Amino acid sequence: MKVEYDIDEGDRYRIGEVVITGNGKFQDRTIRRIMDEEKFTPGQWYDADTARGNGEGELEKIIKQSVVAESAFIQPTGSDPNTRDALVTITEGQTGSIMLGAGIGSDDGLIGNITLNQRNFDITDTPDSFKDIFTGKAFRGAGQQFRISASPGSEVNNYVVSFTEPYLYDRPLALSVSGSLFERWRDTYDEKRAAGTIGLEKRYDDKWRRGISFTTENVNISDLDWDAPKDVQDVEGDNLLFGTRFYIRKNTTDTRFIPSR
Repeated sequence: MKVEYDIDEGDRYRIGEVVITGNGKFQDRTIRRIMDEEKFTPGQWYDADTARGNGEGELEKIIKQSVVAESAFIQPTGSDPNTRDALVTITEGQTGSIMLGAGIGSDDGLIGNITLNQRNFDITDTPDSFKDIFTGKAFRGAGQQFRISASPGSEVNNYVVSFTEPYLYDRPLALSVSGSLFERWRDTYDEKRAAGTIGLEKRYDDKWRRGISFTTENVNISDLDWDAPKDVQDVEGDNLLFGTRFYIRKNTTDTRFIPSR
C-alpha cells in the first residue's frame, strides 16, 4: 500500500500583540514574563509547536504549571498574513493550600504538622483590613511562592518560613529567602537551631543555571546533665555557623514534564 501526504504549510508569520484573558487572580506581567523567558514575544516568529492551541504545547504546559492553572491555551488571531496576535486563555486553579497531619515515631515522639502554601503570593499587596487576609484579597497576584510549616511535637519542634520570587525585577533571576527554628530535647541536653538562608539563581537560554546562597545558623546547647558527652559540653551555649554554596547545573532532558531522553 502506498500512502501520500500532501502538506500545505502556509506562510510564516510573526507575533503581534500578546493578549491574556481569564486571569482574575494572576497579574498580566506574571504570565508575560514567563513568555518572555521562553522567547515568545511580539516580533518573534510564531512557533505553533510550542503554542499548539490545545494546551499540549510546551509553552502552554509551562504556563499551566507555573501559574497552577487548570488549563492554558495559546491561539493565533487576526487575518494579517505577516503578523498574528497571540491570544492566551487561562483557566485559573487553586493556588493556595493548607495541609494538616500528625504522627508518632520511636525517635521523635508525637508530632503534628500544619503547612500553609501559596503559589500566587504578592509581598507588596498589603491588606486594608483583616478581612482582606481571610477573603484572599491581599498578598496575592504576583506569582511569588510563600510557605509556612509548623511541626510541634513532644520531643521535636520544627518551624520553617520560606519565600521565593522567581522573576526578580521581571528577569529570569530567582530570589529565595528562608528562616527555620529547630528544637530537640535530648536525654542529656537540649538543642536549638535558628537558621536563615538567602540565595539567588540565574537561568540562561541554553538551560544552564548558576546560583549562590548564604546561610547563617545559631546552635544553642543548654540544660546539660552531668553525663552529657564531652564534645557536647565543649560547645555549651551559643555557636554561630556560616556557610556559602555555589553551584552550576544544566538540565538536558527533552521536556520538563514527561522526559523521554
